[in-house]
Amino acid sequence: MTDQTPPSYPPQEEQSTPTAINPLALVPLELGKAISVCFDFTIKNFMLLFSIFAIVVIPLNLLAYAIIGDIASFTAKMQKIQFDLLQNMGNKVQLQPIMQQYAAIQAMSGKILLWSLLAGIFVMLATLAVQQGIIWITEKKTVNLLETYKKVAPKLLPYLIMSILFSIIFVLALMLFIIPGIYLALGWGFYSWVYLTEDKAFFDAFTRSKEIASGKRLTILGYYIVFGLLFGIMQAILGSILSLLPVVPVLSTLLVAVVSYGFQLFSIVFSAILFFSLKARKEQSGQQS
Repeated sequence: MTDQTPPSYPPQEEQSTPTAINPLALVPLELGKAISVCFDFTIKNFMLLFSIFAIVVIPLNLLAYAIIGDIASFTAKMQKIQFDLLQNMGNKVQLQPIMQQYAAIQAMSGKILLWSLLAGIFVMLATLAVQQGIIWITEKKTVNLLETYKKVAPKLLPYLIMSILFSIIFVLALMLFIIPGIYLALGWGFYSWVYLTEDKAFFDAFTRSKEIASGKRLTILGYYIVFGLLFGIMQAILGSILSLLPVVPVLSTLLVAVVSYGFQLFSIVFSAILFFSLKARKEQSGQQS
């Protein structure tokens, strides 16, 4: 008779590998803590996240300068011509050359509008790529520039359509007072994060965003107001300092772009903190109920 090891009772369950916890989901919904984590996370990953932006937006800015020139100078010139038109309406001699300048400016305005639309699409692609980079960082995955853009490129068209839908409905809500526009924006504002993390698009993404934000709209509004004021003041101070530097046409344009998109990174990270934190609490409350 052979010895047999009796089975253990109760049966031992196989231990599953614990899933990685998203660090942004653990941030408490306290304004000071959210801003502190936003600052630390952005600074720690700044070079990586900014490089995702820079690989697209810096060449765009250089190309825009080569094709259009300095937008600020163009705007100032257009305003001067409009002022001259008003001042010389009754003077046919002076009016003719001014009208020629005005026609040339109008032609250039069309090019600027077309370029702005094209540039806007590429900036939205870069924004999606930055968001995907943030998601991979929180999942402790390796973030590669090429792989990031390969991941989000197929999602660009649906994201553009969602953004257009969101903008149209938001504007109609403001104009017709059917739904308060700000209330709508606060509910649907996480649609891009939902799209990237849960692969829900269009009104499914809007609905899911609304679920995550429900009950916290005033909190989100307050946080964005304080965050916007704080970083707006910081950006204004830095902009004032930069304005004291000598103007070097191409370098000045690039420097303004770096500052602008650098501060935009903080805004994207802050949005990620609110999304993941609210989502975790919503899922936790759903499990407890």
